[in-house]
Amino acid sequence: MWYFGSSNDSFAPAVKQFFEDKVPGLFISGSFTYTAKLYNGNILAAALYRNYNASNVEIHLQAEGHFDRACLRAIFTLPFKVLLCNRLTAIVEAENKRIIRIVNKLGFEKEADLKNFYGLDKDAELYRLDNHKAEKWIT
Repeated sequence: MWYFGSSNDSFAPAVKQFFEDKVPGLFISGSFTYTAKLYNGNILAAALYRNYNASNVEIHLQAEGHFDRACLRAIFTLPFKVLLCNRLTAIVEAENKRIIRIVNKLGFEKEADLKNFYGLDKDAELYRLDNHKAEKWIT
């Protein structure tokens, strides 16, 4: 089952913890929106959105398994069909080769290297996905 929520609902602390446990150095503060796939009360996959500015929103992706078609539809519907963003920005831990492979397969394009982003010698990479490239995942 998929859940959509925001930083002020009762499930938000669990979503926040899910991401912070997966990415050492990631600290989530302020408001955010999320979508999460749950099974028996456990988060299997989630997207966390923050820093929305009407054209762009930052996305964080994490999963215990894989992102299936229904998962991708849920993840990309909010930013592109509800918020009407022109692009998504993903910041990925540079050593997380699994997520880098996933964002590349999804059509994200690398824009920059972010040195020491998650702490000393813990770099990140910045990726962009334009709305026209996400269309295939939503329809």
